[in-house]
Amino acid sequence: MAQAVNVGIIIPIHHQALEDIKMGITEQIEEYNSIIINQKDKINIFFGNAQGDQTLMRQIIIQMRNKGVDYFMPIGTLTTEMTISIVKNKTIIGVAAEIDINKLKKKNKNVSVVSDKISPKSILSLIKKYIKKIKKIGLIYSNSEKIFPEIEEAKKFCEKNNLELSLKKINTISEIYQFGESLIKNNDALLILKDNLVVSGITGLVKIAKKNKKLLITEDDGSVKKGASFALGVVEKSIGIKAGETLIKIIKNGLKEEYRSTCINELSIFYNPKTFNNQNFLTEKELIKIAKNLSIKIYPVSK
Repeated sequence: MAQAVNVGIIIPIHHQALEDIKMGITEQIEEYNSIIINQKDKINIFFGNAQGDQTLMRQIIIQMRNKGVDYFMPIGTLTTEMTISIVKNKTIIGVAAEIDINKLKKKNKNVSVVSDKISPKSILSLIKKYIKKIKKIGLIYSNSEKIFPEIEEAKKFCEKNNLELSLKKINTISEIYQFGESLIKNNDALLILKDNLVVSGITGLVKIAKKNKKLLITEDDGSVKKGASFALGVVEKSIGIKAGETLIKIIKNGLKEEYRSTCINELSIFYNPKTFNNQNFLTEKELIKIAKNLSIKIYPVSK
């Protein structure tokens, strides 16, 4: 690099999984900064948290653009889509974003994506095959376009496999606790997808699940750190690490085709030893056996 560059990291809302991703990115940047000889070549980091407000998100992106940010790293699909719509002549690395890079190639040659696509079929298949006591599943989700296809996928799977699925859409954080209460009470387990608004309210859902002695199942290890029973997903921090590595390669070599799309898809099971045993649907020993049968790693995590 001939001179220092400015990198803007934007998160849509605060929750543990997004913080873990951000940490993965910043650690890669800090490691790079620690070994460069000329400090004029260092990478400067700017952070922005939209706090669940799309108007604020737009303002953050515009402010970063106007202040001379060279590389944008929006975290999440919606954040990435909004950044693409605003930033036209700077490199964008969408992190944990479900963006079809092939559709963007002609119009947006400045975009790279590091994704972690997880199908709800994966966790539902695990439940159907291995957790026989679960017959009824509650699923709470937000009004997000990214989530709608996953909800349809979940509905089709449950209909086909004789699982009762109760759905509740929410629009605000305050509704999470309100509707989560009835869903957990009336079902054997509550399932949460990689849905930023819902995941941001995980603490309240953990309390309800504990009170009702029900399983709270997610798709990210950050939620498990906050008290969810278990998750099937990827290590969130690894997404950030890969994104940070991609950033540094692009800064050094330009946005080559090989850097345009990266997918983190190595699934693991994460469980919280402090909260997992507060239910009667599955034992820790059984969960470990499930991981062995699926030939995937299992990690006990807690904060």
